[in-house]
Amino acid sequence: MIRSWLACRRAWRSDVQCASCHVTGKEFRKRAKRYAKARRLAFRYEADRGKGSHGLLHVGDRRTIVSHGELATGTVRGMLKQLGIDREDF
Repeated sequence: MIRSWLACRRAWRSDVQCASCHVTGKEFRKRAKRYAKARRLAFRYEADRGKGSHGLLHVGDRRTIVSHGELATGTVRGMLKQLGIDREDF
């Protein structure tokens, strides 16, 4: 298990998942955009469609709410499930 925060960030970028990985909403949006582009899906982020620091993210015909702050592992998994994206593909 990866314990340090820096090692955890490197693991997220290299697609290795760990139990304590946290990413920001900005990183999540970048990865979702890259995913959508690779699969020729429509991508759209609407910052004005959420309250406060939240916004609506569309990938294809599915959507989820994304916060601007740091996202916990369970939150990321739930968002990927809402978007219909497999963790290994993301």
